[in-house]
Amino acid sequence: MSGFELNYIQGSAAAIAVYQWITASPRYLLLLVHGHSEHIGHYENVARHFQSHGAYVFGPDHPGHGLSQGERLVIEDFDAVVNDVGNVVASVRCQYPDLPLYVVGHSMGGMIATRYVQLNSGEVRGLVLSAPLLGSRTRITDLYAIPQQAFLREGKTVKKGEKVGPFMRRTLAAMERMLMLINEGPGFGNLPALWLHGTQDTTVLAEETQTAWEHLRGIHCEADNIPGARHDIFCESYREITLAKMTRFIDACMASERIQTRMQVNGYPQ
Repeated sequence: MSGFELNYIQGSAAAIAVYQWITASPRYLLLLVHGHSEHIGHYENVARHFQSHGAYVFGPDHPGHGLSQGERLVIEDFDAVVNDVGNVVASVRCQYPDLPLYVVGHSMGGMIATRYVQLNSGEVRGLVLSAPLLGSRTRITDLYAIPQQAFLREGKTVKKGEKVGPFMRRTLAAMERMLMLINEGPGFGNLPALWLHGTQDTTVLAEETQTAWEHLRGIHCEADNIPGARHDIFCESYREITLAKMTRFIDACMASERIQTRMQVNGYPQ
C-alpha cells in the first residue's frame, strides 16, 4: 500500500516536519534535501515519480522553512541542520535498515547533502546534486562580503539579522562556514554521484561550483546539463528531462549493487 505521511521530530533547534511518501515493499530509500526559501512539499511531483519507481521517499523541512518551527528562513548553524538530516535518516532506517539510500539535494540543499555524505559516506549508495551551492566563492555567499556600511539607512546602523537580498546575513555567514568545511573535507571516493545544472541558471553559476566538483568527484561521478533550464530544474518545463536522468542514474547504481552482491556471494574478489 502506498500513501503519504507527515510527522514531526525534535531537531537541534526546533521541531522538524518530515514528509514521507510510503511505498509498499520499497526497493530503496530516497532522501530529498530542499533549498533556501523552499519546503519539501515543493518536490511532491518528484517524490510521486520515485514512489512509483519503488522508492520510500522522505525529507525534512529545514528549520524556519515550510512546516518546521524556527525563525523564518534563518539558519545560523548548518552543522545542526546536517545533524537533523541524519536524525531523519535514522528514524527511517529503524523501519528499513537494509535498503540502499540515495540522496538528492537542490541548491542550498545540495550543500547540506554534500556535507551529510562527507560525514556518512558508508550510509549512502548514490548522490544527485541539482545546481548545488558549492565552491569557495559564489554569487550568493559573496553577498556576505559586502560591507555593512553599504546597507546603512539614513545613518542608522544595520540591525542584527539585516537582510541582504532574500538572505539574512547570519545565514550567509553560516553558508560560508559550511562551504569552508566542505572544501576541506573528503571527496566522494567510490560513491556514485550525478551533478545536474541548468544551462541558463543565473542563481548558482555552474562555473562557481566547478572547482568544488573537481575536488569532490570520485571515480563514479558524472556531470550533465539541462539545456535551457534555469535554477529550478524540477519545474514543469524541464521536470521530465530531469527525472529521466535521475532515474537512469539510480537504475545504474542499483544494477551495479546487484552485480557486486552476486560477486560477493560467489566469492569473487572486489
